[in-house]
Amino acid sequence: MKRREIIELLKSYKFDINEYIVLSGAAMVIHGLKDETNDIDISVTPEYYDYLLSHYDCEFEKINEFNHAVYYIENVINFGRDYYDTERTIIDGISVQTIENIIRLKQYLNREKDKHDLELIKSKTYKLLDSNGKQYLSTTKGALGGHKKLKIYGRLDCPSALKWLEKGYYKKIGFSLTRSRLQLKLDIGHVQYA
Repeated sequence: MKRREIIELLKSYKFDINEYIVLSGAAMVIHGLKDETNDIDISVTPEYYDYLLSHYDCEFEKINEFNHAVYYIENVINFGRDYYDTERTIIDGISVQTIENIIRLKQYLNREKDKHDLELIKSKTYKLLDSNGKQYLSTTKGALGGHKKLKIYGRLDCPSALKWLEKGYYKKIGFSLTRSRLQLKLDIGHVQYA
């Protein structure tokens, strides 16, 4: 299933966005880290687990590593109640596991396909900083970059940055700072453009 198919299918079920999270391979597809996946894994709250079992034609799939039952809806949506406490983000109206939590889950499961997915994630993500200075992973390059130790920051499309990008130094680095935060740093003399 491709990204558009996953999103359309999930929206057609009108699941409560506060009661489920898309996990693993389908989450990677929605984030743009993979082109397709075979099914959609979701984790749901215990209450929503019971709701899905009573309102949909569900087929038992397996007992998972936590000794809990996992079910399918229409042999496409695989749901259980483990991993629900993971952080989420909303993408196109769908509740999706964050990239950081996809990594944690794949490291925990540690199957061959998970190891392959971890390499794929590593090759397609950038470390960014949000406006509060918290680091996160994104599939979108940051617009600003810099050298933490030298406290030199600037646009990644300036001549100096382009030179270093060409040499491979900033290949997987980018900082997404708000303009006001960067301007504030410039005003107090801690930062200069590269």
